[in-house]
Amino acid sequence: MIGARRRLGARPPTLLILLAAAFAVPEARAAPPGHQEADTLRGTVRAVEEGAGVEVITGFHLALRVVYVRVDGETRVTAADRPVALAELEPGQVVRIRLREGVEGPVAATIEAVRPGDAPGGLR
Repeated sequence: MIGARRRLGARPPTLLILLAAAFAVPEARAAPPGHQEADTLRGTVRAVEEGAGVEVITGFHLALRVVYVRVDGETRVTAADRPVALAELEPGQVVRIRLREGVEGPVAATIEAVRPGDAPGGLR
């Protein structure tokens, strides 16, 4: 038993050295010029204000929050891969919203009504 400990202790910790080297080298993953990662919000429609915005309930586990997302003339709203009017969204509907930066803060670039089987967590 003592000899086994001595043998293990005498070997250089190769795995530890390799892991340290892998994390010591920073990766340069710069986004292409003019490309900015879009924020995505997933949640359940609480209320719709035609032409103004939509209130969405979102969260993680039991930490829920209500978020108001503004829309403008460039916002695309879809359901079942076809364009729909914002007013066609109903409370309780699960949506995926891609945000972009607007003049007065975040604005919805796209609002996609998610079919129940495709919803996060497999909602049915």
